[in-house]
Amino acid sequence: MEFDLKIEDSELINYIKKLLIMAMLFFIATTIIGMINALDFADDYLGRGILLFHLHSGTIAWISTGVSAALIWAYTKERTISSHFKNQISRFYKFWQMIIPSYCLIILISFQLETYFVLPIFGFLTVLGFIWAAYLAFIERNNISNFGVPHISFIIGLAIAGYAGFIGTLLGLQYSLKLIFIPGDGIVSHAGAMEIGYIFLIFTGICELFLKLFLINSVADLEVTSTLKSVLESRCRETILPNIPFAPKTKTLKLLINFRRVVSPRVPKF
Repeated sequence: MEFDLKIEDSELINYIKKLLIMAMLFFIATTIIGMINALDFADDYLGRGILLFHLHSGTIAWISTGVSAALIWAYTKERTISSHFKNQISRFYKFWQMIIPSYCLIILISFQLETYFVLPIFGFLTVLGFIWAAYLAFIERNNISNFGVPHISFIIGLAIAGYAGFIGTLLGLQYSLKLIFIPGDGIVSHAGAMEIGYIFLIFTGICELFLKLFLINSVADLEVTSTLKSVLESRCRETILPNIPFAPKTKTLKLLINFRRVVSPRVPKF
């Protein structure tokens, strides 16, 4: 099964590729740290900064970078976008590809060295990126012909990510100023909103988007198969079968029709 994921603008395709490459690099780093952390002897060598880098390089780095690539694809595929919206995407992409690696690095350094004064600044910039992405998804909603639940998932999910990130920024400010701004367990509020409100919601929307593509391609393939079957039957009766002496007509015809399904999933042009 092949999906039509074509985007008319090559520059947007380049943005998506670079974001996905960045996401894969962070995923590799996150996985390696997680595997080392699973070993008992590593407890004495991995500080809090490395473990928090492992956590945030997941939610903020590879997941959010992949989500931003999916956002650009979902809102620009198979249509011509305005120059204004393209410029907005371009500015967001340049900002996002700089702030994500920087913030993850700041988290690592801040908690390893227990110096937190820079942490709230980059936290605020990351929150701004989430809100910016939600805003881009919101303002373009009326220009998408098939606007539906997956697109709404992007808007709400990214807005919740901004809220969760704001709580995380306040937590960083607490560490920096050694004061308490958030009553109760702010870490649970921050992590719960990120995991359930943001990640779960966004990925269910992406799954539905791909499911719709799968169903559309499946229906199209069924229609094509039916048409092709009738064409093959007609040609077999007219040209092939009369020239095969003593051939079991029905069995040969079925073999020829099924041959297309095995050899080529796409439709040949007659």
